[in-house]
Amino acid sequence: DCQAFEHFLRQVGSAEFGPRNQVWVGPLAPRSRDEWRPFQGKLAHRSVNQALVICSSMMQWLKDVGYLRHNPFANMAIRQTERVTIKADERFLNQEQVEYLLTFAANLDDYAADKRNHDILYSLEPLEGESQIYRLPKRRAVWVNLQERLLCFLILYFQTGARISELAQAHMSDLYLAQTGDDSGWWLRLTGKGRKVRDVPLPNAMAAITRYRQYRGLSPYPGEAENAPLIASAGSEKPIGTHALHNELKRFMWLVCRELTLRGTPVQQATWVPRFRKVTMHWARHSFASRLVNNDVPLPMVADLLGHSSIAITKIYTHFEKQDMFRKVKAST
Repeated sequence: DCQAFEHFLRQVGSAEFGPRNQVWVGPLAPRSRDEWRPFQGKLAHRSVNQALVICSSMMQWLKDVGYLRHNPFANMAIRQTERVTIKADERFLNQEQVEYLLTFAANLDDYAADKRNHDILYSLEPLEGESQIYRLPKRRAVWVNLQERLLCFLILYFQTGARISELAQAHMSDLYLAQTGDDSGWWLRLTGKGRKVRDVPLPNAMAAITRYRQYRGLSPYPGEAENAPLIASAGSEKPIGTHALHNELKRFMWLVCRELTLRGTPVQQATWVPRFRKVTMHWARHSFASRLVNNDVPLPMVADLLGHSSIAITKIYTHFEKQDMFRKVKAST
């Protein structure tokens, strides 16, 4: 059964799976809709491996508590050789690219209101390499909320290196003003893996947070006992889910790629668009860590800010050695 399950995961979405794809594979849709399907396409090798590891961990726990005698996945060899390795510098955005994204997000409402941009926003014709599932909403009211929430989220994400789950579960009361030497500054308390708590500084984020709070009808600055979510679902004060945050980022990157494809410089079209289309939630975390290391922040401090238990983990997120090598070779030629 376990081998059959692995075979199913590796075949679903492929041509070999045949007519069964109609039952299992389909476009992105709400779970309540008839057209919803569990898969959107063929699974990457990494996704299959992760599913097998999760199942094996669950069976091992059932064995440990005495519910099962054996872990049926224990003798299965996960195909490590098939895993796709993502190079560190492929998950990094430089400061110019980050600033472009933040500026675009800060002007999103005006961009949507400008009729000259409507063909970019609402055209049904896909551009080369883009996905139709991230077409953006047409109602201006949605754009307003999208701008304030998205800008606040992007600034927090790129300036704290927080995990998406940490931002989704944070509350306004996790923001606090602290005295740091002769100065005072705002900090955000995050709860990470293993319920480990850490504090990260917010030297340049409070302006966006204040605007976002005022849009939600809150006072400019949070109170100590304020239980409102740091990032709320649209039109409510309920916490936003990680899936919604992920989709919001992908929709935004879809729009940025479309704008650059049609109006960007040749360099942006050749280098930024392919990179932006790959962006996931973890890129901001990697970018944050790399920027700190490149500014000579000690690795132990970077590890603390990221909530890593080991500096060895932090080194995976940095590419300063490769960058330093490039600079030295350039200076010598």
